[in-house]
Amino acid sequence: MNIRLAQQQDFESILAIYNKAILTYQITGDLVLVTTENRKSWFEFHLTSDKYPIWVVEEKNEVVGWFSFSPFYERPAFAHASEISIYLDPSVHGRGYGSNIIEYMKTQMLDKKIKILIAYIFELNTKSMKMMDKHGFKHWGRLPNIANMGKDEQGNERWRTLVMMAYAEDMIT
Repeated sequence: MNIRLAQQQDFESILAIYNKAILTYQITGDLVLVTTENRKSWFEFHLTSDKYPIWVVEEKNEVVGWFSFSPFYERPAFAHASEISIYLDPSVHGRGYGSNIIEYMKTQMLDKKIKILIAYIFELNTKSMKMMDKHGFKHWGRLPNIANMGKDEQGNERWRTLVMMAYAEDMIT
């Protein structure tokens, strides 16, 4: 596993991994597959931001995951907090890459003047929640049935509960 800053040529791989996550209805609140057109400004923001970069995870010179820091809330009082995103190709799940990424993010946060990492996780994504717990993230909030993921194959609504988990470096929580 190799971690490096994302480059322009990684864009298609990043989108392909994210689109796989969308199709699960268990990892992200996006419901429609993303395209290079509708994610271009998002990607350019992360490529050019010192504080909110995007990294890729490589295995055998192939991009198998990505992760990023993003603004938590677009107000100056929250500049020390960052939402995190972590997406891995299903082919590399269970190899410890998520844990390695979290530890890497923790080493990068203070250099970026970030004191709090915030993860939003659907409650049914128990593997991700357990992984965050293992790395010192605390449960800061729970929003029951806040996300409507559309109808399943039987026509039933897919409601999701969102959990906010946070890791605070050098702060009392």
